[in-house]
Amino acid sequence: MRPRLLLLLAAALHSQISVTTTLVQVDAVVTTRDGRPVTDLTRDDFEILEDGKPRDIRSFSFVQITPTQPNQPTNTPTTRTAPAVPTLQRQDVHRTIAIVVDDLKMSVQSLHYTREALHKFIAKQIAPGDLVAIQTTSGVTNAFGQFTTDTKQMRAAVDRLRATLTGGGPADSIKSIGGGEGDDPLVQAMSRRRFAVGTLGAVRHIAEGMRHMPGRKSVVLFSEGMRMNRDMVREEPPVDVNEVRRVSDSANRASVVIYAVDPRGVVYPGLQAKDDVSNLEQGEIRDQVYERLETLRGTQSTLRFLAAETGGLAQLNSNDMNDSLSHVLADQSGYYLLGFQPGEDAAQRLQREGKYHRLQVRVKRPGLTVRHRKGFLGEAAPPPPPVSPNQRLLAALNSPFAASGLSLRFTPSFMLNDRSQPVIRALVHISAAGLPLSPPDSQGFRSATLNSIVTAEGDTRYSTQKTYNIRVPEQAAARLAQGGFVQSIELEIKKPGPYQLRVAVVDTGSGNTGSASRFLEVPNLARNTFALSSLTMAAGDLRQSEPNPDDLSPAIRSFPRGRVFSYGLTVFNAPITNNQPAVHLLPRLIRGDQVVWQGKPIPVVHRPGLDIRRLPAGGILTLGENTLPGEYLLEVQAVTTTGKPITLSQWIDFTLL
Repeated sequence: MRPRLLLLLAAALHSQISVTTTLVQVDAVVTTRDGRPVTDLTRDDFEILEDGKPRDIRSFSFVQITPTQPNQPTNTPTTRTAPAVPTLQRQDVHRTIAIVVDDLKMSVQSLHYTREALHKFIAKQIAPGDLVAIQTTSGVTNAFGQFTTDTKQMRAAVDRLRATLTGGGPADSIKSIGGGEGDDPLVQAMSRRRFAVGTLGAVRHIAEGMRHMPGRKSVVLFSEGMRMNRDMVREEPPVDVNEVRRVSDSANRASVVIYAVDPRGVVYPGLQAKDDVSNLEQGEIRDQVYERLETLRGTQSTLRFLAAETGGLAQLNSNDMNDSLSHVLADQSGYYLLGFQPGEDAAQRLQREGKYHRLQVRVKRPGLTVRHRKGFLGEAAPPPPPVSPNQRLLAALNSPFAASGLSLRFTPSFMLNDRSQPVIRALVHISAAGLPLSPPDSQGFRSATLNSIVTAEGDTRYSTQKTYNIRVPEQAAARLAQGGFVQSIELEIKKPGPYQLRVAVVDTGSGNTGSASRFLEVPNLARNTFALSSLTMAAGDLRQSEPNPDDLSPAIRSFPRGRVFSYGLTVFNAPITNNQPAVHLLPRLIRGDQVVWQGKPIPVVHRPGLDIRRLPAGGILTLGENTLPGEYLLEVQAVTTTGKPITLSQWIDFTLL
């Protein structure tokens, strides 16, 4: 259920008076007793109570948001597909999902299972229209925890998950009996409480940050939980119920549903091989087994509470976390949206911010279960839109969506400069659409001023900001309007690793902005690791060094059918056999979710005069008139042919005209 306060302007028709009303919207999921969704209910099947008082349902709809299925395997020699280009617009978002891993308190064992489940989730369960972030309560994912559609960035965030034993997480998911005293129990208990409060604060911060995100919004919390109420296990002070309620209130306020997944799976609380009961009496053994059972129940109580208060599900006591994630995704496939006017006068509505209202949604048809939020807080006014060019630039840079006021094509690539230092070269093609030039000045020149910023964020953040003054004669303005222009920006990277790259550009005259993002990994070449540079493309046969001057820049990568174009990359530190690199390239073309062409293996060759540690490689393609025009991905795999095979890959997008 997703309560929101919307100002609805009812337009006056046939001289009727226009009115402004406040509408509270509540979303609810209705299922049968065995969990199957119910989609055929009408307005008359529902009742809504606010603070115990019935309200008239003024608006009603069933929202079906099931996106199209993710890429399916094809009948090609291999089913692995290159990642989709992350260009999702706000209006295209179906689901906004924050995967939050509670690594502050999670055991090594549970973190291992969580990492495996998330890799499967990324590979098989994410669908078009999903905007996903992989975040942690400790904050270790940094830039890779931002919302994205790029599965490579998601995988990088999952790979960075590490157990933080300082949070009290043991190697195993349940405490052993008779395993030694260790630290003072009170010190351990206070430490667990401190990190539990940190976990709740992190979840609340993430939920509040999703307040203005689009689509069906959810937090999927992977956590071993925490005790919320005092019980017979007295050595660990529980978190106060009000601390937990503040998290659910923040989620309600931001229209975020919380789903909880316990990565411990099915836990057997009885005696196990790791327990040492040699010095315990029978009664002591019984008490400690019961204590372990109560600990499990107590820690899960918080997970159940957060899910119930926000209209989500608690997936507990299951050894199949991907099945749990499937239930979470299925639960978001559709919901009923009910709108009512609150029982407040105008003065009270002005004071709505911060006031909590209890909600009840009932279904009249027998045998059905309805899940919804238990209440909502008044909505604050949305933040004012950015006004100055610099504000627009920063807003576009920090948004997970591509700003479309200026049309950009962003091509970052990794390479080594003349000093053998790793650099990221960012090619930014800016279309003239959305870029109004000034009227001709006294000398017949037209002009515009652009501010650009490029950031690379990983363990270290690199950034550069530039101002470009465009001044062209009137006769050149037409050519600029047709082809646009390209900015080339280099960032020297001192630390290898994965980076999220973002670019934002603002036209200071019109205020129009554009932005784009890509994920890129800079390999650690200092360790002589087998690695690839980024893949590049250009018009013409570069083996002959005669590119066609009439073709567009490689920053645009638009190639006419029937014309030759080239692709290439650099192979670093290839394994060597008989003084030749033991590596071949496998190119293939992907259109949509289909592999439309698979090339033959191309051997990487060492020629005299070349550094064998840095070998250029690539090929040419000609796509004839029978090839469909449109957007394509070119993926090139580099496969070693000696020892245990190692496969690396790079991809690049292009347009076939």
